[in-house]
Amino acid sequence: MKRHLFIAIFLFALLCFNCSDDVIRNVTVEHPPMWPQHGYNARQTGNVNSPAATMNPVMLGVTDWSYSFPAVGYTDGSEFCVDSKGNIYFVSEEMAESSLYKFSPDGYVIWKIDSIVATNFSAISINKNEDRIYFVARRNDSELKLHCVDSSGHFIWTLDSAYFTQKIVIRKDNNLYCFIGNKLSCVSPDGNIIWATQKFNFMEGSRPALDNSDNIYFSTFTGIAKADKNGNLVWSKNYAGRASGMVIDGFGNIYFVAYDDNKLYSINSSGELRWTFNSSYSFCVPVIGKNNTIYAMYGDTNAYIAGLDISGKILWKTRPFLIYGGTLTPEGMLLDDNENIYYITEHYNIIAESLDKNGNLRWTSDYLNLGGTLSFPVLIPQGKLLICPKRGFKIQALK
Repeated sequence: MKRHLFIAIFLFALLCFNCSDDVIRNVTVEHPPMWPQHGYNARQTGNVNSPAATMNPVMLGVTDWSYSFPAVGYTDGSEFCVDSKGNIYFVSEEMAESSLYKFSPDGYVIWKIDSIVATNFSAISINKNEDRIYFVARRNDSELKLHCVDSSGHFIWTLDSAYFTQKIVIRKDNNLYCFIGNKLSCVSPDGNIIWATQKFNFMEGSRPALDNSDNIYFSTFTGIAKADKNGNLVWSKNYAGRASGMVIDGFGNIYFVAYDDNKLYSINSSGELRWTFNSSYSFCVPVIGKNNTIYAMYGDTNAYIAGLDISGKILWKTRPFLIYGGTLTPEGMLLDDNENIYYITEHYNIIAESLDKNGNLRWTSDYLNLGGTLSFPVLIPQGKLLICPKRGFKIQALK
């Protein structure tokens, strides 16, 4: 009897040991959010097929490294794109001689290509194998074009008449969605136009989203539109004007902040209004956690970061940047794999801050020697937050 009892206790303990670790690590979310997602795809790859990379937390918010570009005039600069190994792609926007850079995770220049001029938050995306990047820029004073460059810095192909300041998004079959001559277009990985549909008044600087059927959701100057994978317009809605980015939860609901009224909107996959949240901020694109928690900024006389469920119920709220009285508005929200939240703002210099997923302050970094209006940050898998001002004379990584 005692022997049987001992065996039962042993088996129960073994089961509990296994459950306490592996089962928790391997929890399956029944309705995970859609990809690619601004913010949760914190490397900003633009690619539904991006290789998995553990996004480690930024622990301290102190400077790890920085890189200064030549001391010349600057225009509007690009955004970052980071591969699964932590290598960084970025266009430095000097007026005289702009360059496309590839940096190591530690801030060393791997290569650069001169005479590349991007325009106003121009974005970079990377393919599934991470051996090609896609971006829109001028080269040697030419017109804006869509370029494909390999990971060694060699041009592979170029397409004419690309629309400026767009984020290329890459769907499941590795084809690209982009705007060419204002037409929503599907381009093969080898640079062949598969189809180009009707012209849209596409909003430059916005970040489209994809659902699991490769439908694309994007911003126009008058609202939000949805097109299917063959380029057919499904619907177009005017919800208080354009949006700088949108995200989609695991049930197909879309979230964005409208420029004209600064409200956080939730609409369903048919474009019908679900709810709005007053007094948000148009440059703080919401992000969605793996369990469909929505992290967004809202406020009336004060700014808050809030965790919301998909019905719009507030789970918690925290005033950011209390070191400056909590009056500053956050931008560029990101999540790491622990769902810690990162965001930045400008107050003479750039300030960065991090909360945990319950809204508790982790750290504030208020001494970054960077000025100017903001470009969105990224996370590097090695546990670093990479920041650059819009007019990018310097980039800086925090650890």
